[in-house]
Amino acid sequence: MSNEIAPQYSDPVVCFGSWNDSMFGSPIRQYAEILTSRVMPLFDDLDGERQRIADEILNASGWGPDDYEAAMDTAYEHSRDHTIQFMELRTVFLATGVAGLFHLFEKQLYQFLNHELRRNITKKIDCWEQAANAVDALDQPRGPDGRTALQVAFNDVAIKELRLVANVVKHGEGRSYDDLKVMGARVVEAERLKEDFTIGPYSVFGVALAIDRDDIERYVAALLSFWALKGNFWRRLSDEQ
Repeated sequence: MSNEIAPQYSDPVVCFGSWNDSMFGSPIRQYAEILTSRVMPLFDDLDGERQRIADEILNASGWGPDDYEAAMDTAYEHSRDHTIQFMELRTVFLATGVAGLFHLFEKQLYQFLNHELRRNITKKIDCWEQAANAVDALDQPRGPDGRTALQVAFNDVAIKELRLVANVVKHGEGRSYDDLKVMGARVVEAERLKEDFTIGPYSVFGVALAIDRDDIERYVAALLSFWALKGNFWRRLSDEQ
């Protein structure tokens, strides 16, 4: 390999290989499996929850022969309120689970970049902006669109959406939530939100945010694609001297 297409010893360079999928991809798969196969099924049976509470009310002692209508009304009201609480709990679990998924990837990214660039940085990367700047600086080898495969994977729209969702879960309404709306993210689509009764100003998060299994699968696929990259990415310092 010639010097024109390979990094020099002093150039900042990060190396991607199959070990990244094992070291970083596996924990993401395991986290996603817990979220989708263990946590989400806890909230699948909404009708069952509604019926369980209604039956508790109807089977309670104290109802007389003439109380049928009152008992049915009470059962309906209590089961409705319980179901909404159950749905909101599901929303909270999913949203915090997705935020945890991003923070897992974030920690992995900082660990990886700090290790790979240890000869070239004087201060450890410990925030997203610094990581983004590092990825942007590693501009070789470029593809047909002028970007590296690393830059393309890092700037994937699903990873951007995931980061914004995590910020909204932490901070509520603000710039990140506005950015989700501007980018037309599915988690804030008006059509999806109008069917969800657990969101809005009086919800736990105070914002309209609806996450489903498809969203989680999109996020996981983008993260795994990032760690599945192969090859070296670098910045040619000699060209800047």
